[in-house]
Amino acid sequence: MIVWILGSMASGKTTQSRMLLKNLGEGEEKVVHTVYEDRNIIYTRKGNVAVIGQMKNGVATGGIDPVMSKLKVEGVVASIKEANKHCSLVVVEGAQAAATWLPAIKELDENFVLVHLELSFENNFRRLKQRQHKKDSKGLEDWRDVELIDNNFISIIGKSKQYRNLFHKIKGETVNSLQIDATKDEETIHKQILSLIYEN
Repeated sequence: MIVWILGSMASGKTTQSRMLLKNLGEGEEKVVHTVYEDRNIIYTRKGNVAVIGQMKNGVATGGIDPVMSKLKVEGVVASIKEANKHCSLVVVEGAQAAATWLPAIKELDENFVLVHLELSFENNFRRLKQRQHKKDSKGLEDWRDVELIDNNFISIIGKSKQYRNLFHKIKGETVNSLQIDATKDEETIHKQILSLIYEN
């Protein structure tokens, strides 16, 4: 089974991927990194559960994003295929998600699970400020005092629109799609994703 999680920056994609890996996987967690036909293959595995890319504890961003420069689009597709050979559940998430992944995902699992973690622009800005404050407060006592540069605003607006459009574009490709309000608490969101997985 493949679970594809969409969402803009700081929407909770990595958090939900970690929760799936932790709660559904068994045994030791390890990063698998191989090269096949000049393509990097990277995924994090725990038993029969895999998350494409690299997951690290204590890091806000995980999955595909930290290793996208190594993977490229071809490496993402190769990693999905390789992880699917060894694991019963494969989680795909990343702020650089692309519709070009869809054919490979559908080929492997025509009833893949598609989740969109939806945030308004305002909530997205708030989440990003909180993340930056947690990473480096720069002497500021309150996350509300964090100033986002213009590029952050442009990027958030662009990514939010991009993933909202991508979700609506491909949700008809599977019977298992769900848009979730990302302002809900982590456990509630996790339970909703689990319900969709168990229904499949």
